[in-house]
Amino acid sequence: MYVYGFCDIVLIEDQKIYNDIIPDKQSAKNVLFKIEEAIICYLNFISNDKFECDSFIVNILKGKKIDDLTNYISIIEDEIKNLEYNVNYKLWLDNLFAKLIGG
Repeated sequence: MYVYGFCDIVLIEDQKIYNDIIPDKQSAKNVLFKIEEAIICYLNFISNDKFECDSFIVNILKGKKIDDLTNYISIIEDEIKNLEYNVNYKLWLDNLFAKLIGG
C-alpha cells in the first residue's frame, strides 16, 4: 500500500482527496499519523546512521531543513488535536494543506 505524503497530497485535486484518499476524519488521522511517523523515521535516520528508514521516505525528505520537518510535526500534532473537535472537515483539511505548504 502506498502512503501518500504531504508533497503528494497537495498536488492532487481536492475532490480526489476528499472522496478517495482522506474521505473522513478517521482516515485523516491515520494519514497524518503515517506522515508524522515517516518524518520521525527520517529524522532518526539522519541523526543516527544505524537507524534504518525506507528509501522512498529518504528520497522525498532529503534536502528538507530539519526546522521545516520539525515544524511539520508540530502542525500535524496540533491538527490531529483540532480534528477531535466538531469542525467542518473539508475546511479543516484545506487549512491543514495551507499550513503545510506555507500558506
